[in-house]
Amino acid sequence: SHLVVNANDMDTMNQLTRLGRQESANIASMIEQVDPVIFLQTVDLLATAKRIRVHGMRQFNSLALFISYGLGMLRPDVSTLDSSRQGVADALAQMDEGDVLVVSSCFPYTPSVIATAEVAARHGVKVIALTDSASSPLAKAALHS
Repeated sequence: SHLVVNANDMDTMNQLTRLGRQESANIASMIEQVDPVIFLQTVDLLATAKRIRVHGMRQFNSLALFISYGLGMLRPDVSTLDSSRQGVADALAQMDEGDVLVVSSCFPYTPSVIATAEVAARHGVKVIALTDSASSPLAKAALHS
């Protein structure tokens, strides 16, 4: 069999190129909006907290696992807030004031993730939210978003 490039293949490549440029522009725009002071405060929290738990549901479960894995390679006592084992309430009860909970969600926001962030914040856990908007309900519960 021979590799043949036809008009449909070139159209697919053009779409891929267009998508890549659009996503690159989105990332550049996001980086421009990051407040350097808040970013450095967030990095400090992640570096110095005694314990970090990461929580995301639905499509954000994979992100939570990835963040937990990556941070766990850099520092001790990082894991997901695993609702499948003992439940979120029990997992939150094991967190102390000053620990960090990283949560993630976007519209339509997962109500249980919002509730988890709110309960954690009320008990002195420092919440970092990865979300789509400064006005999201998740950002309102967070120390940093």
